Amino acid sequence: MKSVLIAAALLLATPAFAAPSAASLFAAGKYPEAVAAGTTEATAASLVIAGRAQLQIAAYQTSDKAKARALIAAANNNFDAALAKSPGNVDATLQKIIAQGYVAKLDQSPGGAKAMKKALDAFLAAHPDNAVAWAVLGGWNGGAVASAGKFVASTVLGANLGNMTKAFDRAMTLAPTDPAHPSFYALTLLDIDDDNAPKAKALLTRAVAMPATDGYSIALKNAGGAVLKLLNAGDNKGAQAAARRVLPFGMLAKS
Repeated sequence: MKSVLIAAALLLATPAFAAPSAASLFAAGKYPEAVAAGTTEATAASLVIAGRAQLQIAAYQTSDKAKARALIAAANNNFDAALAKSPGNVDATLQKIIAQGYVAKLDQSPGGAKAMKKALDAFLAAHPDNAVAWAVLGGWNGGAVASAGKFVASTVLGANLGNMTKAFDRAMTLAPTDPAHPSFYALTLLDIDDDNAPKAKALLTRAVAMPATDGYSIALKNAGGAVLKLLNAGDNKGAQAAARRVLPFGMLAKS
């Protein structure tokens, strides 16, 4: 009887294994699981992670435009839920702006792109030290030039390479150890022109030496590392094609 009671006591004292958190699942690149965990945890922070995971799937792992749109809409619902729990939540607010930009990109809408830029400018006015927002601004300018060309990007959207450079430089100054920003900058440069290979190579060489902890940073660092191998082999055209595949919506089926 005594042994039975001891065994029962030990069983009760043994801690239960906690389920992986939304943050840890996101860092591991397990995005569907991060969505489920984030909505189950249902804190403002976890709901933001759930939405970020949905944006990752939409932008980087989806080849169907309708599915991408549905994922972005679901992400926005999670960001709205986070804001309901934590009004003014900075991360949720910024992610909604990123989602707005993704919709504009899918729609190929100049009006949508300009509306997103207006929201991003307002965000940066309120949060001038947010490195991610500066990187988003750099990507907005560079992406516009890559997709529309310098003249149209400048005259229609007000986007240009000078603003791209300033924004990415600011992001890297604010977060000098985050590999996401030099990686995103390098991929954007290659998207614009494979003649940018030397600068992209220098940025990616710098990025792969940095530690990455956030799931987004890990994903970008890994993508950049694969592109860097092509650059190191002298295959600039191949590096450009690879960069375009790993930028947002690079997997979408061409219509």
